[in-house]
Amino acid sequence: MIKNLEELKKELSSSERLYYFGVCILKENRILKKILCDLSKLSWKIVNSFVIPEKFNSEKKKVEFFIKNFLINFLTKEEIKSFTECLKFYKLHNESSLEFVRKERVILYYNGKYEIITKEKIIEKLNIIKKIIIKSEE
Repeated sequence: MIKNLEELKKELSSSERLYYFGVCILKENRILKKILCDLSKLSWKIVNSFVIPEKFNSEKKKVEFFIKNFLINFLTKEEIKSFTECLKFYKLHNESSLEFVRKERVILYYNGKYEIITKEKIIEKLNIIKKIIIKSEE
């Protein structure tokens, strides 16, 4: 159903290991920013590998198609919202003028306002992406 599934699995396991060793064992919270960045790239790879890129001319239409035809079947509305926030983070990360980690939060300064992403939200996004990859195998 989804192409490049093995590559997606490897990237997910890499993010999981990075979280486990970096945050849980070493207590190094600066790694949260790297994990969040990796998860946002991975979420776009999932969308692009499921949706035929030539069929849609905008990213928004690709995401809507992916949600309507795939995610809606097994994720709750809150999980879908969290996944779309992960997609949104990719754009925020690229256009952010300032990013830093404070305690267990990643803070982005974007268009005159701050976006705060907690450690718990990052774990939630990690689990949602894992769930999507597992479901795509079936």
